[in-house]
Amino acid sequence: LRLGVPLSIHSDEPVTPIAPLFAMWCAVNRLTHEGRVLGPQERITPEQALHAVTMGPAISLGLDGEIGSLAVGKRADIAVLADDPLSVAPEAIRDIAVWGTVTGGRVFPADG
Repeated sequence: LRLGVPLSIHSDEPVTPIAPLFAMWCAVNRLTHEGRVLGPQERITPEQALHAVTMGPAISLGLDGEIGSLAVGKRADIAVLADDPLSVAPEAIRDIAVWGTVTGGRVFPADG
């Protein structure tokens, strides 16, 4: 990151579930199942993690002019979250509820 190399955090779906908030939580906290921090020097900020699950993949795919951020002329496929992942405690990122998504101009409420 210090050298400006784009970072893309994503799941290996269908092997693992698509869970960008969990991926952010992992990158920010780097906690093992035992609660130990694994490589504390490798943790990134919530801002860096959000970029890595939005613009990072778009840049990696060469689609940053079309997706990855909200801007005039880009596709506005978004998740509607109960909280701001940049405002909650880093430990709470994975627990943010997803209210739904907007894709292709259609609203899809979250199940449950």
